[in-house]
This record gives sequence, structure tokens and C-alpha cells, in this order.
Amino acid sequence: MISGFKDLGIDCDKVAGMELGAVALIVAYSLKTDLPFLIIRKGGREHGTKRKIEGDIKPGEKILLLEDVVTSGGSVIQAIDIVEEAGGEVVAVLTVVDREEGGTDKVMDRAKFIPLIRAKELLELADRL
Repeated sequence: MISGFKDLGIDCDKVAGMELGAVALIVAYSLKTDLPFLIIRKGGREHGTKRKIEGDIKPGEKILLLEDVVTSGGSVIQAIDIVEEAGGEVVAVLTVVDREEGGTDKVMDRAKFIPLIRAKELLELADRL
């Protein structure tokens, strides 16, 4: 996955993802590349700092957003909005699986969108097994 990012020429300052689903992806990517990571909370914290982002974004920082699965695109759009509100710029969204259920176009309207595999490709593979 990481070599794939380098081949795509994605230039970013930090990697980020929505809490829970993308946390393993962003931590693994961060450990492999030495890039800092950010965890985006779906609803913000209910106590303490009440932050929507764990980690700091400086104005203009380029953020690579990782996601495990994109279906409708709603959580990705929410994550992009949160990053932009904090002053960052989402340079690309990379997902492991694009379920091709309406999210593709929504995400592409906001950032470069790169699925590692699409649902139809998974189904084609399954048919060959």
C-alpha cells in the first residue's frame, strides 16, 4: 500500500483518517513513512478538550486522508470538512475498498480519489475462484 502511494506521487505533510475504521491504516502508514498522523473524530469529544481532531494541523498543511471503505462518501466528506475547518488541505483520499454505491463522485468533487480496489473487481475475483 505504501509503495503504491509513492508511485502515485502524493505529496503530503500528514496522514489522517476517521476514528475507528481508518486508525490502523493511518498508524501503519505513519510508522512506515515517519509522517505524523491525525485522528478525526466523528462527533468530536464529549468531554475534555472536545476536539474534532487528535493532533495538530497548521494552516495550509497537506493531508492525505485514508479510509477503509467508501460507500456513500458521507464520512469522507465529513472528514474533509473537519480538516478544512482546521486549516488543512486534503490532497487525496485513498480507500482500500470503493463499494461503488454513490460515494465515488461525491469524494471526487472534493479531492483526488484513489481506491485500491473497487467492489466490481472484488466480485470478479470471487467469480474466478
